[in-house]
Amino acid sequence: MSRTNLDDVYELTPMQQGMLFHHLYAPDEGFYVEQTVLTLTGSPDQEAFWRAWQLVVDRHPALRTAFRWDGIAKPVQAVHTRAALPRETHDWRDLPVAEQRRLLDELLRDERRRGFDLETPPIMRVGLCLLADDRFQIALRLSHLVVDGWSVGLMMSDFTAAYKAYVRGREPVLLAPGRFRDYVAWWKRQDPEAAGPFWRRYLAGYQPAPLRLDADAAPAGDTAFDWVDESLGDLAAELRAYSQRHRLSLHTLVQGAWTLVLGRATGCADVAVGTTFAHRPADLPGAESMVGCLVGTVPVRSTLEPDRPVVAWLRAIQDDIIAVRDNAATGLADIQRWSSAPAGADLFESIVGFQNMPLPPFTLGDEGLGLEGFQLHTRPHTPLVLMVLPGDDLPLHLIHDRRRVDPVRARALVAGVHDVLAALVRDDPARLGDIPDAVAPARPAAAPTAQPAAAPAAFAPAAGTETEAALSALFADLLQLAHVGRDDNLVELGLHSLLGTRAANRIHDEWRTLLPLQALFAGPTVARLAALIEAGGVADDRARDPRGHVDVVREAVLDPAITGRGQVRWAAEPRRVLLTGGTGYLGSALLERLLRDTPATVVCLVRSLDPADGRRRVREALTAAGRWDDGFDARIEVLPGNLSQPRLGLSPDAFGALADDLDEIYHLGAVVNILPPYRRVRPTNVDGTREVLRLATSGSAGAVPVHYVSPAEVTDLGDDERSGREVFVDTPPPHLYNGYIQSQWVADRVVGEAAARGVPVVLTRAARLVGSPATGRWKVGDVVSDIVRGCVALGLVPESDIALPVSTVEHVAAGIAALARRRDALGQAYHLTAAAPFTFAELAGALSDRGYQVAGVPLEQWYAELVRLSRRDPDGRWDLVLSVLGPWVRANADGWREPLYDTARARAVLGDDVSAPEVGREFIGRCLDHFVAIGHVPAPSAAGAPAGLSNVTSVRG
Repeated sequence: MSRTNLDDVYELTPMQQGMLFHHLYAPDEGFYVEQTVLTLTGSPDQEAFWRAWQLVVDRHPALRTAFRWDGIAKPVQAVHTRAALPRETHDWRDLPVAEQRRLLDELLRDERRRGFDLETPPIMRVGLCLLADDRFQIALRLSHLVVDGWSVGLMMSDFTAAYKAYVRGREPVLLAPGRFRDYVAWWKRQDPEAAGPFWRRYLAGYQPAPLRLDADAAPAGDTAFDWVDESLGDLAAELRAYSQRHRLSLHTLVQGAWTLVLGRATGCADVAVGTTFAHRPADLPGAESMVGCLVGTVPVRSTLEPDRPVVAWLRAIQDDIIAVRDNAATGLADIQRWSSAPAGADLFESIVGFQNMPLPPFTLGDEGLGLEGFQLHTRPHTPLVLMVLPGDDLPLHLIHDRRRVDPVRARALVAGVHDVLAALVRDDPARLGDIPDAVAPARPAAAPTAQPAAAPAAFAPAAGTETEAALSALFADLLQLAHVGRDDNLVELGLHSLLGTRAANRIHDEWRTLLPLQALFAGPTVARLAALIEAGGVADDRARDPRGHVDVVREAVLDPAITGRGQVRWAAEPRRVLLTGGTGYLGSALLERLLRDTPATVVCLVRSLDPADGRRRVREALTAAGRWDDGFDARIEVLPGNLSQPRLGLSPDAFGALADDLDEIYHLGAVVNILPPYRRVRPTNVDGTREVLRLATSGSAGAVPVHYVSPAEVTDLGDDERSGREVFVDTPPPHLYNGYIQSQWVADRVVGEAAARGVPVVLTRAARLVGSPATGRWKVGDVVSDIVRGCVALGLVPESDIALPVSTVEHVAAGIAALARRRDALGQAYHLTAAAPFTFAELAGALSDRGYQVAGVPLEQWYAELVRLSRRDPDGRWDLVLSVLGPWVRANADGWREPLYDTARARAVLGDDVSAPEVGREFIGRCLDHFVAIGHVPAPSAAGAPAGLSNVTSVRG
């Protein structure tokens, strides 16, 4: 997030904190995705349409807001100065009506499944769907974290006024809206304990029962949620008359009917149902005009006694609705704490929402537009939500989680509400027991128990390890307790949703292990969490990323303008080439190779202040790698640029001139960091690759070859027959468990798309880069060199037959340069890996040869010892190796093995000119000598012997 685009930062309201928790807890469920579709007649002025929506975003800070939660004590919302709304137009005018409906449903369903990227504003989308020359739809999709139903009405009012003005060629004149930050400040002024006495009295003795009504076998994902619609049109007039006669609100009638139906269906006489309401405090200036999440949800409790008078019971519900709203200036976590419900139990799993959002009059008749109708979709986290939508016929909309309530039961519940309301207004029953029971009780069903995220029992830590002690101290601090025992239930001690994100952040900061919230709450004891940390985390790759699901297939798109159809400029002796990533480990090796083997001038794109600063960085990189030659200086040009910017940060003229003046492009530049999420590395790794391809195809004389380097693991499909093949990728691997490898798969796929369009590309893939077979020189700080360092520091080597495919830096650089001189290499993918993988047995032999005393232990135990070492050695820079090895060790424990990458095409094309080196005991020994020389590992005499471990055996050379 650029500071120059930052307008404000403030905390979240309690409601937003709860919503963020559910988003992180189940990132693939699409919770709190709000969708409104308006159908209009007329033909829109598209330029005025998009200008008006951008003005709406510009006016309201909530619509320019992103959320941050990684590595900070409390989540915050950051308001950007500017957030460009994407222009999304769908022209379906030539399609049948049924196909138009299908495409709209697909658009909405896909977005509900994916949810929103909460780190990139605006967290909203507007689709202009053209159905006919005189009919269109507005598909408005937003995150509930930034808006409520009332806000949608305000936004539509702003849009209408702005559209009218722009169509007439004027600038809109609108009153300044309220600021959402003032609502956040209002919350901070509230006394969090003031409502405690009320809620303790109100919920005394209440014990919630799990809601399970004939659950369906629906899979997780979008299909898990469904809805049922029912109109009360035949009862609407009678309900209004009944409510006026008894001085009851329509909300009260629906709340009461739903409570009765739900209680009878579940067999519970003491029922709490949530109620949702617009929360715009009277003492908050500007609240009525604020766009934001200003909504409250609180429980309304009722007892179902057959002899109780109906009207008295309904009035009691109405009084309770007023009372709970008056005491709603607190979060649900506090209400839960003040209740008598068990810790961790949901107070309610059903909500009634009476939608009263102020949809403005759609006064665009003079502009030739008219509102034909609208529909609403929402995705709350509770399994049952009954909404009363705006409309004279009081339409009911029941959203249900099929895993908890099957479709047949859901339809019966809605029909039951209709029947109860009909009985109220037509039969006027005196007692609750006189209302017919229209819904049969649910079949008995065993509630599925939460499955704690398991760690292998054989490697569970012994009581009192450093990991357990550190976790106990961490949770004692979070929960403000004097002590937390290894087997104490953390939820019962007070761990709740608002603290869960904070706990996950701190665990990640301490151990570089991502424990998703599911794992945190499924096994909430220090002992189990310590076992998970020391076993490398959890098994579910998607759950391992708390930032949400990334749909890499949808991300892998290429501008249609980027195409290589036409003339290809291929030079046997290149005159001028572009290199990105020339200051990196592989980049400096390739730069040396190009300067020695070709007559070309190499233009290095460097993110630098000026050419002189960039030249200094290039020279320092070559010198540090032992590759500098004074004769290189005249043939290196430095071009300051930025891969994350359009046109690589160059002006249009400079970009065009560069495209005309190149013979080849070598694209190695990337952010090689597994810690940030995908969204933060995408601009450089993905967008930068697109811009390089744009450059290659922008020259007036035709497209020039692009040599792109990718990690071989993007081809690991978990299938021995398909994994590791020298082909362009089209199926994402199951182990895309960090933002870096996600971005590399997307970029690899984009290059494959370019090849399919005729762009002359050569895709070279390498495994983990290791040092030089000749000298042992190795740029440390990568995972394999840190594995070696960890083995020396622990005096332990894993006893495992797992092999790590690797590539030596010289082999990859030589292979790229040689492929560039073969025209028949264009349009293919090649793997350049060592002749044999790196193995722990070879490492053990090399350590023994050099005089190190080490012992062998199982891989999982070795990793657990490394986790504990990281606690004792906080300055040892173990972050990277833990971040990579945690998921890797866990995946291997689950049976996954890395493929042996196919190199047949590379060997056939390169022949004997570039042969794959051996990476064995002798090679590792030379690298150990280099590590000792540069201080990466101590000399054998200083390393010491393993101590303090049992059940270990000596490793013999």
